[in-house]
Amino acid sequence: MSRLPDFLVIGAPKAGTTDLCDHLARHPDVAFSKPKELLFFCRDDLSVLRYPFFERPDEWRAWDWDRRKGELLAEYARNFDHARPDQ
Repeated sequence: MSRLPDFLVIGAPKAGTTDLCDHLARHPDVAFSKPKELLFFCRDDLSVLRYPFFERPDEWRAWDWDRRKGELLAEYARNFDHARPDQ
């Protein structure tokens, strides 16, 4: 599995996170995910991602998060594959 990020930038819409990311991205030791907004933590919000993991909206109730944790972390980490080891 790829290395996971050392920090996260989390914010509400129109809270200045894009500007913060633009400034941080100028530093050579910083690498952002591709794409910039992963929406990884919004997966249970059907207004953002219609069926993020599931075929039916109610299927999340039977989701075994503990069993799938490694798979989910690997999927998340792939968004940082382009980063150098020192970033």
